[in-house]
Amino acid sequence: MENLQPVQKQEKEIASQPEPQTVSLSERRAFMKLSLLERQQILAKQVEVMSEHYENSPEWRELQAGDIFDY
Repeated sequence: MENLQPVQKQEKEIASQPEPQTVSLSERRAFMKLSLLERQQILAKQVEVMSEHYENSPEWRELQAGDIFDY
C-alpha cells in the first residue's frame, strides 16, 4: 500500500495547480493499481481544475473566437 502515497500526493498537487507535471513510471503504475472508482475520482478532480483554467484563460477564449475552416 506504500505505492499509493505518491499518487495521492500527486493528486493533491495536480488539483491545486494546473501546471504541467512530469509523472514517473512508478507513479503511473501505482495509479493504474488503484480501483476504478479511485481513478475516476482523481480524474474528476483534475477535470474540475482544468475546466476552471480554460474558462478563465484569455488565450483560450481567443482561440475559441477564431474562424472555423472546413477543408
